[in-house]
Amino acid sequence: MLRLLLFRICMGLLWLIPVYFVTNMIIGSIIGAIAGVEAQNHEMAYSAGYAASTAFFQQYGRIVFAFHAAFTALLSFFGILPGTGRFKRKKNA
Repeated sequence: MLRLLLFRICMGLLWLIPVYFVTNMIIGSIIGAIAGVEAQNHEMAYSAGYAASTAFFQQYGRIVFAFHAAFTALLSFFGILPGTGRFKRKKNA
């Protein structure tokens, strides 16, 4: 049974939200860890990491979002993300 194209597009757009947040958390934590590695204590490391992550996303936020959108569109196009496949899965009864 085929899925409607509109449903597949909507599911791909809905998948953009968790992909965006999860990858931003990963990118931000890596940048923050790199920036806070030379700090003397936890508070200094936190503030250095937060400042570096904020500066990175202010400068490169649109580029990162474009990669998120392209990555999600690619996964949706090939039907890898749940709900974006061309056919519904058959239930084994």
